[in-house]
Amino acid sequence: MSPFHWSILLVIGFGGAIGALARYSLVQVTASWSRNGFPIGTFMANVLGSFLIGLAFVFFFLKYPALFPHWRSQIMIGFLGAFTTFSTFALESWTLYLQGHLGMAIAYTISSLVACLMAVAAGYSIAKMLI
Repeated sequence: MSPFHWSILLVIGFGGAIGALARYSLVQVTASWSRNGFPIGTFMANVLGSFLIGLAFVFFFLKYPALFPHWRSQIMIGFLGAFTTFSTFALESWTLYLQGHLGMAIAYTISSLVACLMAVAAGYSIAKMLI
């Protein structure tokens, strides 16, 4: 592997560490916001991460595709990959179901998917308007 590849791996790893810490912090801050067990922190991380990846996609792939390869990798793969929590979302949906909260599991699953798709579209649209 060339040094360029190792530098990309380090940049992605650093972004991932920051993203994981940001997600953990968000989940801790929002833990008391839900009295019924709805995983609001994971939901917020997925929606915000979806919005940010929509913005980043326009910036890094449409506006400046040849620039910032390290930043693109650090933000989109590292930070947002660790910050958004789709596997955690899937586990939480399944756990709600297993705990007998079928309605909440369905609501959480549908609202997460719809909100995240809307957030990607919003981020993409806002970025397109700005460039």
